[in-house]
Amino acid sequence: MEVMFSGLMKRIEQYLVGFLGTLGEIAVSHPKGILLGAILTTAVSGWVAFTQLGVVNNVNDLIREDAEIHRHYLAYKKEFDVREEMVLVVRSDDHEANRRVVDELGVRLAARTADFTRVYYHNDYSRIENRLIQYGSKEDLKASINKLNSINDVFDEAENDFDFNSMLSMAVSRFDEKTLRQEAGWESFKPYIEEFVTNLNQLAGMLEKDIHVQSSSNQEDPLKEMQRLLQENEYITIDGGRTLLVLMIPTAGNEMSFSPFEEIIQRIRADMEEVRKSYPEVKIGLTGEP
Repeated sequence: MEVMFSGLMKRIEQYLVGFLGTLGEIAVSHPKGILLGAILTTAVSGWVAFTQLGVVNNVNDLIREDAEIHRHYLAYKKEFDVREEMVLVVRSDDHEANRRVVDELGVRLAARTADFTRVYYHNDYSRIENRLIQYGSKEDLKASINKLNSINDVFDEAENDFDFNSMLSMAVSRFDEKTLRQEAGWESFKPYIEEFVTNLNQLAGMLEKDIHVQSSSNQEDPLKEMQRLLQENEYITIDGGRTLLVLMIPTAGNEMSFSPFEEIIQRIRADMEEVRKSYPEVKIGLTGEP
């Protein structure tokens, strides 16, 4: 068996040597023909590749359309409008600087409708903020109504503009002994004295230019808490607000190019460089599937 295999390999080797020898003789005797043939073959191959072959830069196009898993993915993509996104990443320890950078970049990118079908970086809660009172409990709403009624009574009793002097005059009138001896008068006096202390604190804060004025009440304002939550979620943030994201869905780009989004990416990087000049302490990066 080994002898037969060895003999077969020798014959194949002889045929290859003879074939290569013949090719060598032809190349030596007709060099111009060989060169012209190679040039012609290269030209025809280039023409076929340029005119007949297309560029596939979407990995989904490499999967058969009748594949079950691909059909499920296409149905999911159509149902939820899933498209590849570019992501701008903005990071620093200065939360306010991060927000200013995101706002500036977001406005620049959103204005280029030819490059992007969507630019998402900011949640506008202005319409919700005007309706936050609807999310308060019944007890909180009743307390707010009582507080507003008390303030309304204070303004009704003020003869002139509501200032420090009028506050003191009304306080003196409220401390009337006959009024306080009556049960109804005492009940109306308790919310007033709390409001009076709050107004004094606010007045003192304004005189001292202290914007952090504390209320005399120890109860946390639920509306302020909801406003705080809205502000915390106003942007797409991670890592406690130190990292903010800008999500962009680009247009189709140049589908016949191996880098269909190259021009869009160059314009994004130019915007990033412009913003970096104003905020050198903020790191700005670009990533994403396209």
